Amino acid sequence: MSYISIENQKNHQTWRIHRPERGNALGPTIAKDLLRAVHNLRDSVHKPRALVITATPLVKEQQCTWIAGGDLKELADLHTADEARTYVALLSDALQTLDELPLPVIVAIDGAAIGGGAEIALAGDLRLATARSELEFRQLKAGLATGYGTSRRLVELIGLSRTQSLLYRTAKISAAQAAEFGLIHQVVADAAALEETVSQLCADLAELDPAALAAQKRMLWHAVHSHPSSARSAELELFATLWRNPGHSAFLDQFKARGSEAKS
Repeated sequence: MSYISIENQKNHQTWRIHRPERGNALGPTIAKDLLRAVHNLRDSVHKPRALVITATPLVKEQQCTWIAGGDLKELADLHTADEARTYVALLSDALQTLDELPLPVIVAIDGAAIGGGAEIALAGDLRLATARSELEFRQLKAGLATGYGTSRRLVELIGLSRTQSLLYRTAKISAAQAAEFGLIHQVVADAAALEETVSQLCADLAELDPAALAAQKRMLWHAVHSHPSSARSAELELFATLWRNPGHSAFLDQFKARGSEAKS
């Protein structure tokens, strides 16, 4: 049994973490499911135009939890450093592979993303959230630290100083504050608005040339991870591979046709 459901839609594929009775808490079970799903997508010949990652929130009274940090029942069974390393590598590898997929990855957050849940929330290329969402960095309160490549990811997104403040203060910030920091790209009113906004975003992305999108994502990866001269070289090469691809040729042909009509 997998706790990640996969649904193919018109313009995208949606992965939904669905273990609400445990608050979608993270442990080896969900980590293996996520790594399997991302490897299958990476290796598939026919990829969706975009990927959406979300979770079924747990709602209790006035509390809405998107991902409730670590699954303490599962994690308590990890007794050695080697066991812990094996576990954390599952999620670290999964999120790294998301970075490398040649398509936009959207994370749709509805509720509190706590500890490791906040780390999952920050994965992907575009991050959207409902107004009731929160990011809570409580890892140090558990005697741990970030573990899924999130230290690097946070510093890349908001810089070292703000990252230090969030992690050392074990901060809890609202979706609105996260948007001000640059951790969230868009905040919407509620779950219905989130679904509608994500659907429209995927439709907009589907209108773009997939080769150009993949190249742009790769350029941005090099901009962050490579030496400036290597990033420049990669951008030049990727740009050259795009020249006169079907999307670019269609754009130029339309321009030429309009010019011919204007002259006649």
